[in-house]
Amino acid sequence: MSNAPARLVLDIYSSAFGYLDTVAAPAWVTCSIRWNGIDTASFALESDDRLNALLGVPGRRMVVRYRPEALLPDTVDLLSGAIYTQQGDADPRSSVRTYHVSGDFCLLDQLLGWPNPTGTISQQGDDEAFYEATGPAETAALSLINLNRARSVTPITVAASGGRGSSVAIRVRMHKLADKLFPVVGNAGVGIRLLQGDTSVVASGYVGTVQDDVLTQQDGVVASGGWVLTPPTATRVAVGGPGEGTARVWRYVTDPALEAAWGRSWEVQVDARDLKEDDPALASKMDARGHEALAEGAPKVSVSAELSETEDFQFIKRYNLGDLWPVQFVDYPEPIVDRITRIDISETADDGLKITPYLGTMEDSTEAQLVKAVSNIARSVRDMKART
Repeated sequence: MSNAPARLVLDIYSSAFGYLDTVAAPAWVTCSIRWNGIDTASFALESDDRLNALLGVPGRRMVVRYRPEALLPDTVDLLSGAIYTQQGDADPRSSVRTYHVSGDFCLLDQLLGWPNPTGTISQQGDDEAFYEATGPAETAALSLINLNRARSVTPITVAASGGRGSSVAIRVRMHKLADKLFPVVGNAGVGIRLLQGDTSVVASGYVGTVQDDVLTQQDGVVASGGWVLTPPTATRVAVGGPGEGTARVWRYVTDPALEAAWGRSWEVQVDARDLKEDDPALASKMDARGHEALAEGAPKVSVSAELSETEDFQFIKRYNLGDLWPVQFVDYPEPIVDRITRIDISETADDGLKITPYLGTMEDSTEAQLVKAVSNIARSVRDMKART
């Protein structure tokens, strides 16, 4: 790349978090940071670069940092994680070795939520045993991570919660933490980050900034994309509580205003058999499960938009991951507010620095829909296994 200071800084660490070196001359670098998802980075070195020997040791870690101002030393941490995959090429015309970094958010996919997180494996109870974390989304999420982190070989420290996000109830029984925390925590308005600290990976919560300026195609920010309106999938919820046969407790939760607006009703059932019949708050807890199902089945206007940087719309200076922005499409009557859920950053010799943010989570390609469907099936299978 050019002789100017690199905007993406790649620092190499040992598995014990000791700084080793900095990649000074990558052939190219690309990374993606994600809202409540696994960040990724890839880079290539010439095959004769001295750092290949250092990077080839299993367990090497990397912190990718971004320099907002080309001529200033200040940097912002984008992601951290282990170098999981390395690639070489037998083609004699190829002279590079490629490295791939998987962000530390993946630790939540490698850690289970135990029903008795302070007990031994033989103290986890029967098939009705669950651990439930309730309260603001940030607090519930960080609490579950904190209770289960001791079993992780990669040391994890949990930051204090700011109590942000709407109230949630997250129940685990040997489920992957990632399966149960997301998208519940994100839907409650909270992002969870895992970034390398001095001696451990630090898990913390954050919320994006709510922006007022409306993004449009005319101002050059909205490069491409669209919107989709989906109807409700639940307006009436039959919540089945504890008890057997005719003695089983039931509650019925409805949204008559939504039914009046759409002129239809959608009835679903939710199992709350895990609740205790003698719980004085049984009715309110069952109703809460019903309202949870109504929230999940509410109508949605989703945005999928690729954005472009302009002089007034730049990473760190004007926008960041998780920020909520209103966007106006010419064929929709009012601005739609959605979140920046991914930011791709690359630096190459030919193109220099390129940053592409993405707004929303709508997946419109057949391949993306298939991947999402398969992921949901796999999650459901894991959920059933955890219940047996």
